[in-house]
Amino acid sequence: DKWHKFTEDAEKAEDADDEERTKEAAAALGLDKDEPKSEAELRDRQKREALKEAKKLWDGRKAQEAAKRYEFGLDHDGEEMELTEAVLQGRNVLHLKGAKNSKYVVPAN
Repeated sequence: DKWHKFTEDAEKAEDADDEERTKEAAAALGLDKDEPKSEAELRDRQKREALKEAKKLWDGRKAQEAAKRYEFGLDHDGEEMELTEAVLQGRNVLHLKGAKNSKYVVPAN
């Protein structure tokens, strides 16, 4: 019906006008920018950035440590093995996990 369509159009126009006024007010107050609104928020953002950088460094460190680790699993059960440089491939950390009844010899070099 005619009045229903008229009221819907009027409501849409009013909502659009309200939204436009809200955006204008936010721009006038400087709230539309991605800048800290207080000293506390500035400190929080700086802390957050420092934590992101520290996490990135920590993850890199963990990856380096994982690359230096040589792991033995259950697939080496009951074996006798000499862990030479060719086997270890420059890794300097041994992780023996679940290798029962196995014997490993690490040469002194």
